[in-house]
Amino acid sequence: MVHMYPSAITLVVAAAAIGSFAWSVFGAFRSGERTTSGYDTLRLSAVTAWIIQLFILAQAGMAFDSPNYWGGNLLIVVGLLLFWHCVKVTRRRKLTLAFSVDAPEHIYQIGPYGYVRHPFYLSYLLAYFGMAIAANDVWLYLTAVVMYILYYHAARFEEEKFQKSHLAGHYAEYRRSTGMFLPKMRRFSNRRC
Repeated sequence: MVHMYPSAITLVVAAAAIGSFAWSVFGAFRSGERTTSGYDTLRLSAVTAWIIQLFILAQAGMAFDSPNYWGGNLLIVVGLLLFWHCVKVTRRRKLTLAFSVDAPEHIYQIGPYGYVRHPFYLSYLLAYFGMAIAANDVWLYLTAVVMYILYYHAARFEEEKFQKSHLAGHYAEYRRSTGMFLPKMRRFSNRRC
């Protein structure tokens, strides 16, 4: 049975994620010396995605008895929690915006950065795919895939900056032990309980 309440709950959770992500441009990151056109593309795409997501979620018929509803909302919440954990880890030494051309000054390897190299991007992607799964909507899946491609390019851009910086050796070692968006399995097998 489809009710208004499941859609409203998903819409509130999604709006919290989108609001947090929008806030991060001013509150969690610092502007670099300058950005490339990739930043403008990413920013325009993200705002467009947010509008599409909220519009579709507001109209989506969801049901509490749907596995998609629960799985999608869980991904959104996990993405939101990961996002705020990243904000906490980086609050003293903020990262620059995506596609900034500045030279990297440090490598984070604590918290979520101990498992993946780009946990902020992962948090966004979890939320985007979570919204698509919750609504089970083809347009939201397409939006999530497009955003994945853009965040992948942003991540590669940042990794190239590290490879050209004075941190190249340290970053190569860090890269061997962590995944771009997903943790490497050996990372878990080397941990002691």
